[in-house]
Amino acid sequence: WISNGTCVHYDLRGFADRAAELLPGIRVTLGTRPGAADLWVPVDMTADWTEAQALRGDTHTLCNFTADANETLPQGEDVHLCVEVNSSTGYQSLRCAEPFQADFTAPVVHSALQHGEDSGAPEDRQKWRTALPLTYDTELTFEDLSTPLRYELAVLNRSGVMREYAVVEDLSDLLVTDLQMEAGEVYWTAMRVTNAAGLSAVVESPGVLVDPAPPAEFTVTDGNDPTRDVDAQSSTSELWVQWGFTAQNENGTVPWGGGPPIAYWEVAVMLSPCLGQPVHGFVRIDVEDGGSNGTDSRGGLKRFTGLALQPQSTYFACVRAWTATGRVAQVASDGITPDLTPPRRGPLTVPRGVAVTSEVVELEVDWGPWQDPEAMIVGYLVGAGSQPGALDLFNSSALSNGSALLPPDVLSATLALQVGTVQDADAMSLVVTPGGGAPGAAAGDP
Repeated sequence: WISNGTCVHYDLRGFADRAAELLPGIRVTLGTRPGAADLWVPVDMTADWTEAQALRGDTHTLCNFTADANETLPQGEDVHLCVEVNSSTGYQSLRCAEPFQADFTAPVVHSALQHGEDSGAPEDRQKWRTALPLTYDTELTFEDLSTPLRYELAVLNRSGVMREYAVVEDLSDLLVTDLQMEAGEVYWTAMRVTNAAGLSAVVESPGVLVDPAPPAEFTVTDGNDPTRDVDAQSSTSELWVQWGFTAQNENGTVPWGGGPPIAYWEVAVMLSPCLGQPVHGFVRIDVEDGGSNGTDSRGGLKRFTGLALQPQSTYFACVRAWTATGRVAQVASDGITPDLTPPRRGPLTVPRGVAVTSEVVELEVDWGPWQDPEAMIVGYLVGAGSQPGALDLFNSSALSNGSALLPPDVLSATLALQVGTVQDADAMSLVVTPGGGAPGAAAGDP
């Protein structure tokens, strides 16, 4: 192969004829077939004996091979360099070199170099500080006349070349090792492809950030109430889990908790905190997944359905956070227990001496604290109704700023009933219902 700047050497010192004299006509040709001069005029042609002797007694070099100077020189086809010598007896000797081809075009690479170990899934950050794994977006292909002979890789950073070009022996295993990369720095690689004609093309990868940091600290809570962790529930077929980063600033939760971005989460339900065989195996949740799997840079939420949870058994949610560099952290919830038993009822009394006006009847209601060993009492729903257990006349949402439940430490309330409403009722009962794993109710006497 020849290309821009390539030189061709030929040696005429071996020509001789012991039985006859060599004629002055020595011709050096360059053509598409042996002996033809259709590409160039004869390269060398002697006019007399002295010139012939001078030409025959030395080596010679042709270096005028450029795409501009040789528009008729075909690329990718055989070119023949020949020497023709005639003797005085009429015989002719033709000697040709091995044919060569011209290539004035650098290789064209049809594959993108990218970081990562999985073809088709480029990575912009990694945890390793001593190695750079590489792959291609598609199978490595080239468009070139002369088959590529040499592949070389170099490693670069913002300051320039970190490691000079080195020959790659196995193109299917592009792993640069024995590096000393700094955390927080961006590195990229360059592949230089050189063809048989000596022309090169360079392909660079996108940058990759060396980020060995693990996920930031986060917490996991049971239930779907964003304000608290739930320890008991009434359902045996579903379970909610939520998680979030703990780092805070004046704007709320710090994105990703101040740590590296999370690529995806994994959530499972277990009988032990992140130990043993899961009741429901790990489910991958990509960041910003919608529906009941809502996630963002602050945390996430997952609802498990179709479960067969056993009452009075405690279940733990286990959440794994995976960074783009493959670092992982896992955190378990403190557990949640299905509780199908209602709270233990306490006393309910209506003191005598209720206040009555022309429009309102006020009832002072007291109740003793209820007990629930399996689940926490979260509040009391207090009301009055026209039938035992009904709340059609009054309920405690009017007493607690719109929330139906009174706080668990509140054990008395004043119910204001419209006179006309009470007169229309045949009988009236008072109800106290605590929240918790399963609600219970106690109706007072009419």
